[in-house]
Amino acid sequence: MNTLLKIGKWYWIAVFIAVAVLEIIQGFHRDIPLRWIYHSHVPLMLFIVLLIFHRNWLSWLFMIFICVYGLYDLFMYAPKASSPTAMDFGFKLSYAFNKSVIRTPVRLLLNPIFFYFFTLIFYFTKPVRRKYLIART
Repeated sequence: MNTLLKIGKWYWIAVFIAVAVLEIIQGFHRDIPLRWIYHSHVPLMLFIVLLIFHRNWLSWLFMIFICVYGLYDLFMYAPKASSPTAMDFGFKLSYAFNKSVIRTPVRLLLNPIFFYFFTLIFYFTKPVRRKYLIART
């Protein structure tokens, strides 16, 4: 179980780095930097990485809240929205592969619904709860 958690953690950190690099590159090409900062997903991804590495009960609670809100946002608000929502961090990277042959596997692997859903499940498993909720002395 610990190996699976480590693989999942480093996979999503690699995805976050790729998305952040792509968003920063696209941000340099835009005319209005304040608009780019407002629509950027980089602060969300940095906060999630901070929560993954900082282990205490409060970071566990924040991650649960982010995952629940992310699922709510992607299932309730995103179908009605005309642009990517605040919690849809994988849209720009999957859009970059839009003309590629590997478009469908990339969209499946970068789908934030998988991240929010499986992270919510993993954070309720016993090994993860033990790492986050047991006080360190």
